[in-house]
Amino acid sequence: AFFLDDGRRGFRPIYALWAAAAGATAVAGGYAGWGRAAVVLLLLMGLALALSALPTLAEDENRDPKRQVLVITAFGLIVRDSSGLRSWRFEDLTDVVAGIRDAQPYLKLIDHQGKRHIVDCAAYRRGERVRRVISARLQVRRTNPG
Repeated sequence: AFFLDDGRRGFRPIYALWAAAAGATAVAGGYAGWGRAAVVLLLLMGLALALSALPTLAEDENRDPKRQVLVITAFGLIVRDSSGLRSWRFEDLTDVVAGIRDAQPYLKLIDHQGKRHIVDCAAYRRGERVRRVISARLQVRRTNPG
């Protein structure tokens, strides 16, 4: 399964760790007799880092209420994105082509009728692997018909 990447999610635990370290250092500095200014500065840095570790309201408002996901199974793939819920069986697809539109990579799935379906794989975490996984499934189907 490939889930939508929000861009900052990976850094949030790091910010939380840095915030805890700054708070612990401020407490230790207070007991060690450091000046008030140094302790307050460390506490403010810890507070700023803790706030950076939290999602903002703007991120939540812009997020689709349904989580965008791309699932690849042994028989096909299912995509829930801004275009709704879509699914394809590998036996109905003839090819997968990578392309770039507006400086963003995407995949074009082509079925037996020649209809093209666009999947924005770059929006998903590990999205660069999507084409390889789908292509491998299509090659297996082609070499082992029926």
